[in-house]
Amino acid sequence: MKPSSSLSLELDPSLPLVAAIAQLTKEFYEETLEPKHVHRLRLITHELLENAFAHGVGGSIRLSIEIGPEADGSIARVATWNRVDSRRAQLLRETLAKLQAASDLLMHYQGALRTAAEHPHGPGAGLARLRAECDATISSHFDEEAAIVTIVAETRVLP
Repeated sequence: MKPSSSLSLELDPSLPLVAAIAQLTKEFYEETLEPKHVHRLRLITHELLENAFAHGVGGSIRLSIEIGPEADGSIARVATWNRVDSRRAQLLRETLAKLQAASDLLMHYQGALRTAAEHPHGPGAGLARLRAECDATISSHFDEEAAIVTIVAETRVLP
């Protein structure tokens, strides 16, 4: 792994871009990480972008990927920024609060899948999946004035 690497994109939401971004990030991860980490980081990137596309309310989406050294290994940080209305912001806050409070991540993920089957347009299952399957911490920041949400997933990528 290189000492520090990053990739940043800003794009207008459209489904044809998803495949192109998937290929670009796959190549970036393969060039930057050991093979055992590539799938996990691709999944994190996919889920965050999918949420930004599905729950955004217009305007561009920003994606940032940073991989760099920490005191006890390396950390990968994937972030998205997108516009969000107050209703979706509140749903996301509730989803993240439940995710942070979950003591059993796998049980929480299974519950989020059941909820998603009943209410497919709400956030939750993808973020729960990242916590349960990718050992990622999820954080967020809401800029109320600009109506922009930032979602950050971080995970260790040890050699």
